[in-house]
Amino acid sequence: MRARLTAAVVIMHAIALGLSIPVLNNVVGSDSTGIPSTYLWVCFGLLILSGGVTRKSWGIYFGSIVEVVALAVSWSFVELLVLNVIFAALWIWAVKIGTKIDKDRNEAN
Repeated sequence: MRARLTAAVVIMHAIALGLSIPVLNNVVGSDSTGIPSTYLWVCFGLLILSGGVTRKSWGIYFGSIVEVVALAVSWSFVELLVLNVIFAALWIWAVKIGTKIDKDRNEAN
């Protein structure tokens, strides 16, 4: 269950980030090829990738690193930082509750 919950969180985070990048470019006034935009698109790709590897043994660690990277990249954009903090909190919740559900299921069997 942990893999499903965490994959859902990072995919929704990627969708929200991908939709916010063009809006952020218009608000900030930079073009879509600027350095901040490039970092954000890389984070978008890493989030999509981490959604696919959550079932691997190292997937949760990779996803956690990607969440920290997303927070670091968005540090200079307050609006984006709020969004990423919300998704980081959801990530922590998904890891904790998913692990608890998996543990309870294993004990029941």
